[in-house]
Amino acid sequence: PSSAASDVYKRQLVLLGNRVKELRQQKKLTRQELSVKSGISSKYLKIIEDGQAKGITTNHLDRLCKGLNLSSLNDLLYFYL
Repeated sequence: PSSAASDVYKRQLVLLGNRVKELRQQKKLTRQELSVKSGISSKYLKIIEDGQAKGITTNHLDRLCKGLNLSSLNDLLYFYL
């Protein structure tokens, strides 16, 4: 991928990580509690929140939505809209 595309992807990962952390804190969940609810390890949740989750999949996004009790993927990915 081009450098510009790579930069966009990195920014999107950071935005996603910020959003996950924001939602987790709004719901007063620790990373460990979200790990239990989502089935995603607390170590990988930290990687996501740090904007470094280069291998994140739609399965992870679905599990985050369930763990955060969101009704729609749009609630997680609002920054793309």
